[in-house]
Amino acid sequence: MKTTLEHRAKLKEIIDYAFNYGLGAMEWKGEPQEPSDWSDETVIQFYTKCNDGFKTAQKLLIEERTDYQNQLRDASSQQKKFRGLRLKADADKIGTTIDIIELRLSALAHIADGIAWTMLGGQLHWARRLHMQETEQKFLDSSNVAHAIKTADTINENPLEFALLSDLGCVVQIGDLLVRRAHSVEIIELKEGGVNDKIIKLFDTTEQEGKNIADIDLSAFDAKTAAQARRMIRQREKKANAEEIIDTDTGIDPVTKLRIAVSTPLIPTEEYYEALHTLREQLRNQTSAYTCLEGCLHIGMYRGESVSEIAPTVIKDILELSTKNYVLIDWLEIIDRVAEPIFAKPFDQEFILDFLTSQVKVIMGLNLDGLIYTFNVFGLQTAWMTTKETAKLKQGEVGKQIFVFDNKGISIINPNTPDTFGALGKGILSKILYDNILPSNIALTMLNSARPNLPGIDEQH
Repeated sequence: MKTTLEHRAKLKEIIDYAFNYGLGAMEWKGEPQEPSDWSDETVIQFYTKCNDGFKTAQKLLIEERTDYQNQLRDASSQQKKFRGLRLKADADKIGTTIDIIELRLSALAHIADGIAWTMLGGQLHWARRLHMQETEQKFLDSSNVAHAIKTADTINENPLEFALLSDLGCVVQIGDLLVRRAHSVEIIELKEGGVNDKIIKLFDTTEQEGKNIADIDLSAFDAKTAAQARRMIRQREKKANAEEIIDTDTGIDPVTKLRIAVSTPLIPTEEYYEALHTLREQLRNQTSAYTCLEGCLHIGMYRGESVSEIAPTVIKDILELSTKNYVLIDWLEIIDRVAEPIFAKPFDQEFILDFLTSQVKVIMGLNLDGLIYTFNVFGLQTAWMTTKETAKLKQGEVGKQIFVFDNKGISIINPNTPDTFGALGKGILSKILYDNILPSNIALTMLNSARPNLPGIDEQH
């Protein structure tokens, strides 16, 4: 397995191709630094150079992920063997190796998610519609993935197009390929085999006749073929729903099955990046730094010996001095979340590499009582719900999106629409913790929405 320095160097190489190659090529050519000053020809050249960088990054990602997945298989098999022999110390040692491999696989997947984010124009609500909340890791040596890689390579022969392998990342879970063409983004679902070809031809014929494939009579098929046809119908529906949202900002959410409408916030988004930059600067001369924002969001940043000695407990200890109701996260969890990727944030590459290799640790804690207080101060009527109220609200598909702590949700009433009852959703916490939006800005955005920001009803960009 690569050393930490070797792994860091490989991450840097892939990140440079994925996110810096296009601009680097324009700088090398002596083009103006401001893209607004570029000619139409330069814009096309930049676009193709970005695609070139994506394509090289993807090849490197496939190589690295395949290698680490093979190591993960071997290590897991060895650990199982040690456990069978009751060699606990050996099994634990292998367990540490497995943890390192899984973290590196997640970091590589996060780069692929960053590429997908760029292809989607940084539209988080589009990314969420492509995510089905599946956690199973896809191994790249399966026959289906090999077919996807081959198809991607064919598409990528066109300098104006780029096909991203969905299984390289964690976010895109609809379709096998996410394809960026000159003026559109497309989801491609690939199928192989005679049975699949037969079903696809039936689908195509049905759609050409103006009929809905969901209404196809499958009684003439054997049980196995009918089951496969139903799976493919569901996949097509998910793909169509995701593409509708990307094209129109309205459609059916693939998880909740509810129609959503995405609106542009009336209040400008306000992030707390400056506070993170301040902590980063403090960390140059010390091994730990701390701040608290708006009385509820606690942030600690650590390097060196503080990563293992202080980081695991200090924010937790601070929170417990004032409340038992809090959420504590290691910010590195962002690499496994549907959120703005670290590459889209205004951080220098050295910090990003330190962060992805755990040489710098960021711990965040959100005081939920303090969050409720902050929301109320800014005019959003917010309070803890009873366990009975929470249980009732959790029923149905919308309930999956509600945040629950100790069997209690948090009610939110917009005084501008007092007859509409809502609850704090998991997405709001994600915006605060992973997208780095100030709690007060979340409150103001919700207060000034045309409709309440409720799961399955309305979503802000």
